[in-house]
Amino acid sequence: MTTTPIEPALVVGEPTVVAENLITPWSVVFVREAPLISSRDTGEILELVGSQTRVVGEVPGVVHSGEAGLLGLAVDDQNRLYAYSTGANSNRIHRFALTGQPGSFALGSAELILDGIPAARTHDGGRIHGDRHDRDFVGLPVHRAVDSLAGGGIGPGLVAMDPIADAHR
Repeated sequence: MTTTPIEPALVVGEPTVVAENLITPWSVVFVREAPLISSRDTGEILELVGSQTRVVGEVPGVVHSGEAGLLGLAVDDQNRLYAYSTGANSNRIHRFALTGQPGSFALGSAELILDGIPAARTHDGGRIHGDRHDRDFVGLPVHRAVDSLAGGGIGPGLVAMDPIADAHR
């Protein structure tokens, strides 16, 4: 077997620390110029303002264990925030209205839009992404609990939904 050496990545510029002392930052999304950061272990959604963070809100019922917790964030073109997280019995996706402006964002009430995604301590999935065709993609967990599901379960892999807002219907 012949292998091709991998070229090192070209680093342009000097890395800059933009925030410190975060507790397990896991996902970042941008709303206009403002970054929102998920804190996997606490369930908080933070907004980076200058070099400081402020709590925008908290996803209800997040259960942290191993790699489980608040795992993925996404924002749609209607300023709604989607959060993929681990609850007491499964992974799920909540939707929140995002109110305010950069520097003063807040979350509206949580709306559970998808529940029952198998959860585990490791390899728990959680990435959410939309594309220009109004499809939303969710990375589902890959772990033994999912592998042992017998038909009809959700996972593992990548699921496309059209659109995520109507996934619960």
